[in-house]
Amino acid sequence: ATLVDPSDSMLEGAKVKLSKYKGITYLKASFHDLLNQKSDPGAHDMFVSAQAIHHLETDEKAMLFKLIYEKLSSGGMFINIDVAKPPTEELEAAYFSIWASQMQEIMDRHGVSGFRPEDVIAQYKSPESANRPDTLETQHGALKDAGFKGVECYFKSGIFVVYGGYRE
Repeated sequence: ATLVDPSDSMLEGAKVKLSKYKGITYLKASFHDLLNQKSDPGAHDMFVSAQAIHHLETDEKAMLFKLIYEKLSSGGMFINIDVAKPPTEELEAAYFSIWASQMQEIMDRHGVSGFRPEDVIAQYKSPESANRPDTLETQHGALKDAGFKGVECYFKSGIFVVYGGYRE
């Protein structure tokens, strides 16, 4: 297995959590490093990304999906656990309302204070943020264009999604 992250602290945290497992390579690299061939994750049977790809622009996502496809073994699978942009403003409003309620419920249950769910959502949606989510349709299309088969959304709750595909 190869874990890729541009952050030393994230890689160090992963090393601690995964210390009992053998055969893990830790690669400090950004998506841009991978796309510019400054780093190579190697070939694998599976690629999994969590809460990261939504920081890329649409064309960068498409290039990353092509790179992942090229690095996948035959029969290999890619899974992305991330966020997706709702296809309509009405759905976006509904999803963010649900998310705000869920955050508030968790905050109340655990006695967390000091911020409001509405502020988290405003920060997420801000043009100044690093968030660049695309619709599931756009991302599924990019996966298919890269060559992936069986492209599907495996789980969806509001903006939170798990989707992927495989290489024949």
